[in-house]
Amino acid sequence: PLQIRFEDATAFLESPVSLLLEDQNTDYSFLLSMLTPEERRMFETLVRRGYLRVEHGGGLGSMQNRIVARTNDPAARHRLWVFFDSDALRPKTPSAQSEALRTACGDIPHYQLSRRQIESYIPRPALSAWASTRIGRAAQRRRWALLGAFLRMRDPQRYHFNMKTGFAGDAKRVDSNAGDLY
Repeated sequence: PLQIRFEDATAFLESPVSLLLEDQNTDYSFLLSMLTPEERRMFETLVRRGYLRVEHGGGLGSMQNRIVARTNDPAARHRLWVFFDSDALRPKTPSAQSEALRTACGDIPHYQLSRRQIESYIPRPALSAWASTRIGRAAQRRRWALLGAFLRMRDPQRYHFNMKTGFAGDAKRVDSNAGDLY
């Protein structure tokens, strides 16, 4: 547990808790979507009043550097919570960079997603709404075909699929591969 002098307690208690996210906007929206309406109102109130500060981490490597920089400041470490993707190409195998960040966090409260990325948690109705968006007929047929193929995957495949760039986006990754997942 953190031990501080009485004279320093007020400054410590008045400083905000930092929420370090890979991407300040999308990850923050994702976290809010996971809360109940009551929790969301409280969370937003804490941010608005300055008790909670949302920080843009700038990616896993940058986040790790920021964590290491806080190593010698126990007060800063106790006022931080870290949230990040696993970037796992398959179940239970986070990327080397994600694992390095998890290790760097040590006793800092943190959460590493078990699925690949926040996009891996998009619910089916939202994906159907995306496919239904009015665009050109050919483009809409392509979206429905993509969605159909995606929904035919088993859960572990969907949870670790590259939602942004598909299989081609992983072709150059050298830290791990999907093995026989697909």
